[in-house]
Amino acid sequence: MHIYDGKPHPTTGVAGGIYDASAYTRIDANTINFVRSKDGKAVQTGWGAVSGDGKTYTVTTGGTGPNGQAMSTVGVYDKQ
Repeated sequence: MHIYDGKPHPTTGVAGGIYDASAYTRIDANTINFVRSKDGKAVQTGWGAVSGDGKTYTVTTGGTGPNGQAMSTVGVYDKQ
């Protein structure tokens, strides 16, 4: 469950324990920003956005991956 107050909240079940808290901020009706942290230090940042027609959700993430290496991902999800 996401809480859109910009404050870190515990996050469990993350593979590899990459992060242990997430902070979500709603930018507008279709866009959120997030910061994922481990032991109080930001390790990943990103945003998610729903397209204007509501049929596509895109999530972009950057930061540190499971091996401490730099990573970036883009996920695009289409409504069925």
